[in-house]
Amino acid sequence: MFKQIKLQVEHYLLPLELKSIKSNIHNKNFTEASRALNVVKKKYSFTKEIADIEKSLNSAMYKHYRRILLQDIHPLLSIEPTYAWYSEPYSLEGLEQFDFVNFSPHYNISANYLFGYKSVSNSGNYDVSYNQIGIKIEWRDDSQIYLPSNPESFSLPNRNVQITSIRGKFLGLDMGMYSPLANEINRYNGTLSFYIPLGMLSLGVHGRAITDLTNDPVVQLGASARLVYDFFRPFTSKHREEIEMRIFRFKESN
Repeated sequence: MFKQIKLQVEHYLLPLELKSIKSNIHNKNFTEASRALNVVKKKYSFTKEIADIEKSLNSAMYKHYRRILLQDIHPLLSIEPTYAWYSEPYSLEGLEQFDFVNFSPHYNISANYLFGYKSVSNSGNYDVSYNQIGIKIEWRDDSQIYLPSNPESFSLPNRNVQITSIRGKFLGLDMGMYSPLANEINRYNGTLSFYIPLGMLSLGVHGRAITDLTNDPVVQLGASARLVYDFFRPFTSKHREEIEMRIFRFKESN
């Protein structure tokens, strides 16, 4: 008789308590959810519904701790589109006559490997610095000239393939070769850059030297805006074990 009454009471009360636990899980109140679940497991006979809510709690806590852990795992790769403006080429002797005219737009896309992460302090604020190396492809748009003023004709290929590197998010060095025009010798280039990182956006100023290894080199000056999309945070079995240990300790303390 008592057992039947107990079963009937459980039939009505258990769903209400499980609903409250589900609400706490949804609101990420894992402490209250864990405590309430421990009470339910002591008060009521173990059922499939209790097992399901326990799985739901474990899954929600795993995702929560995984999200926290991923914030401390640095990304290893990035894709970085860039929009840049470069001046017309100047000889080394004529660089002193440089003027802010005749800038051509350049479109870049690079794929990079990120490494050498370290924490840095800037005016009391902590940030993460890293180095990167990758491949960059650059296209020059000859159909448009910004700030035109009697632009000089200069035969230069439109596509430039470079090995690109940036140290500490601030200092960049690119080495590349233009796709040769018909019946012309190869032209090589080196670009020194200084960047100001602003979150995902990085603003840069550039100086580029171009040479065919035969004639005197020419120089271009430029500026750019670069977007940094980093990704691939490696998540290993060691990280899974750490999350499981955090969940275990959490439950033990509650």
